[in-house]
Amino acid sequence: MKPLLAAVTAAGSGLLGASLASRPGSRRFHVLTASVAATWLAGAHAAGPVPRGRRDVVQPAAV
Repeated sequence: MKPLLAAVTAAGSGLLGASLASRPGSRRFHVLTASVAATWLAGAHAAGPVPRGRRDVVQPAAV
């Protein structure tokens, strides 16, 4: 699972860099930014649910 998430992170980062290097408002910019969103959404879906663990709120706030 971790190699898949590393690959998704690398792919999303590369797409983000390419999108930020393109001219804002251009077709290339929109396609690349949509690809970034789709890549990270797929990675989040592949990662599965985040374990909740304990949710202490009052005790840390009181300290």
